[in-house]
Amino acid sequence: MLPQPEPFVKPDMIFSVSDASALLKGVVETAFPSIKIRGELSQITRASSGHIYMTIKDSNAAMSVIIWRGTPVNFNLTDGLEVVITGRLTTYPARSNYQLIANSIEMAGVGAILKMLEERKQKLYTLRLSRAKQRPPKLPRV
Repeated sequence: MLPQPEPFVKPDMIFSVSDASALLKGVVETAFPSIKIRGELSQITRASSGHIYMTIKDSNAAMSVIIWRGTPVNFNLTDGLEVVITGRLTTYPARSNYQLIANSIEMAGVGAILKMLEERKQKLYTLRLSRAKQRPPKLPRV
């Protein structure tokens, strides 16, 4: 079990929503400057800006993830793929939620790599079969 930090906000203190959000953002970003999280990808969306928004989840929880444009991703991101994301936690005050800003992403374990290879083999096999069925015409039509 992880140790619990001592609270530094007193019960009689009153904050504005903006001040409380800023304080929370500072606490989260200070406590988690770098973290690795393993989980399964879902809800992958590529924005027109080039950023990628998605969710990483396990059986008990889910977390929003952002991959900024320019962050290298060396494989195709698909729903259900198990990955390890290295990044930093931050908060998004406008929606009062926290999110992971990814610095790097890698497939989790050998099983994920084998799964990707098998999917590629199947895709190539299917492509070869579909091309074999399409024979060129004996005489040009035009």
